[in-house]
Amino acid sequence: MHIGWTDEGLEKADKIVFLDFPSRTRTWRIIKRYIKQTLMLEKANYRQTLRIFCKMFGWNRYFEETMKPEFLEKLQPYQAKTAIVQTRGELQALKGENK
Repeated sequence: MHIGWTDEGLEKADKIVFLDFPSRTRTWRIIKRYIKQTLMLEKANYRQTLRIFCKMFGWNRYFEETMKPEFLEKLQPYQAKTAIVQTRGELQALKGENK
């Protein structure tokens, strides 16, 4: 695993929230962000290019196939303090619990 840098943070955290939105949701957000930033309707921290846009789809696939399983395995010892959030509703409910 190449996510060893997370060890100390996971150990010290009171609560761990893993955002596990569906790949199709991330794909739609990549497309929407690209359009908005290209049209200058949303601020970008980098110059939006077609090359970067295409790389984002590769990152999304890599996350789904490689990183997500690694993170889920890494979170096993911390199940008691971990929330895996897959929908906006679950995220809102979690926010409500922490008020």
